[in-house]
This record gives sequence, structure tokens and C-alpha cells, in this order.
Amino acid sequence: MPIVTCTLMVGLFCFEGSVTKIVDDQDALWTGVTVSAADYAASASWGDVIITPDWRRMNEACVENFCVRYIKHCTDTADETQCSYQVGRPGDEEATTLFIRELSKGGIARAERSISYLSDEASRSLWVPLSALVIQSAAEDAPPCPREQLPCLP
Repeated sequence: MPIVTCTLMVGLFCFEGSVTKIVDDQDALWTGVTVSAADYAASASWGDVIITPDWRRMNEACVENFCVRYIKHCTDTADETQCSYQVGRPGDEEATTLFIRELSKGGIARAERSISYLSDEASRSLWVPLSALVIQSAAEDAPPCPREQLPCLP
């Protein structure tokens, strides 16, 4: 497993390298954090509403036999590129979401190389870089698990 050195942890996401700005935004029902680097801004938020995804209908990425399920959705306009990443492991209550907005050309690729998802398995920390999440989905959000089918494990 590659060695990961976090400059900053936001939820389950590890940011490596130079961070230029951190903005924390809170409300009674949710918390949000935006981390900016030279060429991208990444935002994560958490709230009181938990939606368990249908893990069976999500893409899978593995690093050294450690796998996560995810939905990656990107949009390109003339002005910017944005990507959202919903990442988790089957059995988690919900997927963790991160949004990345490119501030200059190549920002998304650099963000994907410098941000990793953290999960614990058998008392050891395991990291999956966003660059391992290669399949893009047409859907913006992970499909929800129907209540009668919970926990929607693969």
C-alpha cells in the first residue's frame, strides 16, 4: 500500500500537498468544508439525512485487494469542469460525497492524485486515491437502496 501523508483530513478524505484556503460553513442541520489548492476547490458536506445507496449498482475500485464502491460524475462547460464523487464500502450506512471544481486546466487530475479516501479494515488504515475511480457515471447521484431491500449489499 502506498504511503499517504495527509496535509489535511476532511471527513474520510485525505488531502496531500499544498492547501491554500479552508472554509468551514455550518448550519443547524449540516456542516460543510471547502478546501482550495492552486488549481482546484473541493467541498464536502454532512447532514442529518442519511440515504443508504444501492451498493450493488455502484462502480467498484480496488487498490491492493481493498475495494470501495463509488459514483463519479463530471460535467464540462466552456467555463469549468466539476466532478462529484460518492464513495463508500458496502455495509456503510451512507456514501461520503466530495465535489471538486477545477480552477485551472488540469486541476481535476491533480486533485484526483492528491486526494484519497480513507477506510479502516482489520485495524489498519487503507487509502484509495480518487485517481483509482476511473469509471464516470451518467447519473449524478448514487442510486438509493429501497427500504425493503436494505442493506443492498453486492
